[in-house]
Amino acid sequence: NYLSEAREKIYSFTIPIGLTLGVEARVIGNGTYQPDGEYDTVIEIRTACKNSSTSIACSDDATPPGGLNSRISVLLEHGTYFLFVDGFSFEEFGPYTLSIKTVLGCAPQCDGNFCADDTCGGVCGTC
Repeated sequence: NYLSEAREKIYSFTIPIGLTLGVEARVIGNGTYQPDGEYDTVIEIRTACKNSSTSIACSDDATPPGGLNSRISVLLEHGTYFLFVDGFSFEEFGPYTLSIKTVLGCAPQCDGNFCADDTCGGVCGTC
């Protein structure tokens, strides 16, 4: 989130040649720095770490997981990518839970569904 001054964590990963991979990433801010124990998260995938114009997917608030937590789902081809876990603003930071689901050739679709088929042979949450 290039608009935020919050501390961010960046992960890099590479999709091998010949594969197309669906990636669903969810982040839940469980920091102790906020009164309710959660904070507003942002999650983003880019093709170049230091260039915000290479953003492929970005989410501020999404259901699931709901609330101020974030989720992205995208189909990626061979290449190196950067996954950013960030806070919405400078006071939004702390520990978080990051969950990543990968499916060959299919990007899970769970918008608004806590208990449904993800269109890739899995489920969106715990039913």
